[in-house]
Amino acid sequence: VDDVLGACADALNAPGGGITNILLGAPGFFSSVFQSLSALGVCELVNANNPAEGCKDTSAFRQFIYAAQWIVDLGDPLAHSSALGTERGDISTMDKDKILIQMMTPDSFIVAPTTEALGRSYGFDPSDKGEMSQFQTFEFSTEYLMDTAHQQLTNGTACHTSLIAPVCGGKKFVANIPGIDLLPGSETLTSGLELVGNVCGTAALQAQAVGFIQSGGDEIGLRTSSFPPGIQSLIDQQVANLPVMLNLGCPTF
Repeated sequence: VDDVLGACADALNAPGGGITNILLGAPGFFSSVFQSLSALGVCELVNANNPAEGCKDTSAFRQFIYAAQWIVDLGDPLAHSSALGTERGDISTMDKDKILIQMMTPDSFIVAPTTEALGRSYGFDPSDKGEMSQFQTFEFSTEYLMDTAHQQLTNGTACHTSLIAPVCGGKKFVANIPGIDLLPGSETLTSGLELVGNVCGTAALQAQAVGFIQSGGDEIGLRTSSFPPGIQSLIDQQVANLPVMLNLGCPTF
């Protein structure tokens, strides 16, 4: 980052700490691991017909988790968090005040407790919802956890990829527009505005991350409150034939 932008700061989007806890928090993504452990006699499956439900909390499985964490500690961000702001020989590590964490909820891949654990290890307060907090939580609609089409789109990760793809935010956006279900063509309108809301969510994440990095970590950066370039035309198409005027703007997540 320093060579490209002349700044030295990092925005961590949907990170997690404690690699084995990440595994335990999202068993659906590690079914092949649990199946292999079952074949080795280490794991007693919760459901023998569905390894994605994970393993029972037995002494053998607990021993495996302890040993596995010891092995992966070398690459676990949680294990290295205490080294931030220190010097190792000729290498100076990044200061904690140059780090921004962005957590999306719901996130079915890197679940919230593992991101919060990493934030606390950096000295951040995950419960701090203030504009200057270095732990920023983007709260999207939990309906995405139950939406079949959305689960297929994101391969079951819910809002995990929101930084790079407009997959979350729209449902909450549309829900805050009074009387939208009573408008002509409401189903098509709702679908279009949900996409707009998703774009707002991704734009907010990107704007904040880029702003933090460009400032060298000096500014957290407000979540965008206006539609990104090119989106206004999409909105105009959605509301052009409505008998009422909708005062729309990107929501705060």
